[in-house]
Amino acid sequence: MQKDISKLTHHIIVCGYGRMGRLVADSLMEAGRDVVVVENSPEVAEEALERDCLVLQGNATEEKILADAGIERATALIATLSSDADNLFLTLTARGMSKELTIIVRANDQYSTRKFHLAGASRVVLPDVVGADHVVRLLMRPSVVDFVDFVAKDGGMELEVRQIEITESSPFANKTLAEARIRQATGCIVLAIRRPGQKTLFDPGPEARILSGDTLLAIGSSEPAASK
Repeated sequence: MQKDISKLTHHIIVCGYGRMGRLVADSLMEAGRDVVVVENSPEVAEEALERDCLVLQGNATEEKILADAGIERATALIATLSSDADNLFLTLTARGMSKELTIIVRANDQYSTRKFHLAGASRVVLPDVVGADHVVRLLMRPSVVDFVDFVAKDGGMELEVRQIEITESSPFANKTLAEARIRQATGCIVLAIRRPGQKTLFDPGPEARILSGDTLLAIGSSEPAASK
């Protein structure tokens, strides 16, 4: 399977093989597009294999899995994981690995749309408003397939996704976000805190405490930031 995936270029990665992911993958394959499905559940991954999909069984938010799926050679990635939190982290990870990638995200909450765009999503779709056929139409139109929307604009300043690793010697360690004053120090806005062995905390409040070993996921200016 990995050998077949390694030969692909300009393919589409579908992360999550639930109802929408299955419909999108099936429609794209019927249209003659190369598709790689990434699915965490062994049972669901087996279902995808039975439908003649190229499948990677694993966590789509992990860089290694996305690398194995050929993200650097792919045209697009469709994020249809079960929760907005997982899809947001997937978007951040995928955009950090490939600037020239169309990322279409399925969102459950319309109020999450802005966060997905800040994280690097090219398009955000709401399943209650549009269906899988809309996602497929977005991809099959050449103007959208070639569209790259990595750069967000805020007053003309280019923004990019950053990961800030917190070590024991970090000036931010053992402080709350309010105490750390990260925006003043680095020009970055913290979107999430990833802590080993725990769920990622998205949209953390000012009282959220930063610990050694954490990874801060942030949006900031593309200009070099102050030393962390």
